[in-house]
Amino acid sequence: MAVASSGNLLVSFNNGVYEYSSGWRKKYTSPYPPSEAEHWTYLAENNGQVAIAITSMPQMAGENKWKYPGQTSLWISNVSGWKAVPLGER
Repeated sequence: MAVASSGNLLVSFNNGVYEYSSGWRKKYTSPYPPSEAEHWTYLAENNGQVAIAITSMPQMAGENKWKYPGQTSLWISNVSGWKAVPLGER
């Protein structure tokens, strides 16, 4: 969840980003697939431009070993939807 610069509430779900102002309105379709592994989502907005980042939740993969089955990604909204921002390699 985030508060937009307009003062409206923004929320991110697996199927997209929604804004609440006298009712819910879908602003963008999600930039990641519905099959994405469990993840944390971070959402921000400034002057109408939305940023969404996700990072995979770790899972135990053995004694003292963790795996990250999903992705870590950042997208910024633009007029055609989303633009991925390269984050470099792990």
